[in-house]
Amino acid sequence: MLVPPLRRAAGSGSEREVTLPAATPRAYLRWVAWARRADRHVRACDLAIVRPHPSVLLWDLVARQIVEQARRAERMGRASVAPRLHADRAILLRALRYVETWQRTAEQAARPLLGLEPPSPQIADVRAHAAESLRRQLVTTSWQEVRRAS
Repeated sequence: MLVPPLRRAAGSGSEREVTLPAATPRAYLRWVAWARRADRHVRACDLAIVRPHPSVLLWDLVARQIVEQARRAERMGRASVAPRLHADRAILLRALRYVETWQRTAEQAARPLLGLEPPSPQIADVRAHAAESLRRQLVTTSWQEVRRAS
């Protein structure tokens, strides 16, 4: 199996830093835990109608950064954390696609179909706000690059 590189060569210009909205460290930890639990559950059920999204591996790379920073904030006694993600723009875009499509679908299908506990409203809110923030920052960055190149 081929694994995409986490980062391109230095100076390639594709490395990005984005900041997710502030939330409690526990909220971020619960979101990532729910997403991982949902993914494992769907794989175990092997349901044809809700397959894990192929970008789950790229999401996991981003999720590790979120978990690391949320745990650090908890250890330090901080009430909130705004995780800063560092990755190739393509990885961030694919992780965003995973969050916006597969996780949202799993949230909606969780109740009767999968036998999976749906996420709490807090988890759904953190996911939605993080996705919106990520999308906004990646699109803004793209337009700034187009203007600089003109």
